[in-house]
Amino acid sequence: LSDTTIHFETFRRRIVEDGTTVYVVTRRPIEPWHQDAIARLGATGRANIAFVDNLHAKLYTATTSHGDFALLGSANLTENSLKADEIDVLINDY
Repeated sequence: LSDTTIHFETFRRRIVEDGTTVYVVTRRPIEPWHQDAIARLGATGRANIAFVDNLHAKLYTATTSHGDFALLGSANLTENSLKADEIDVLINDY
């Protein structure tokens, strides 16, 4: 789990440093790790967070100084999801 925390912290820091606007659609957080992640994203002042109960699919979008991107799929934003059989689509704005 320490690797996951480091990756999340890198992501969170880059949101602030790059002036990135992040849109997160997720289910309501019940587990402590999810509550913490939502709180930390919200604390950046750069995240727009919407809750949809019973949601499984994930859509991550970002606008950065390096361009825009969207990631749509079933993978969680964790280190463990890199080892699972997940299908996601990454769309970059070049």
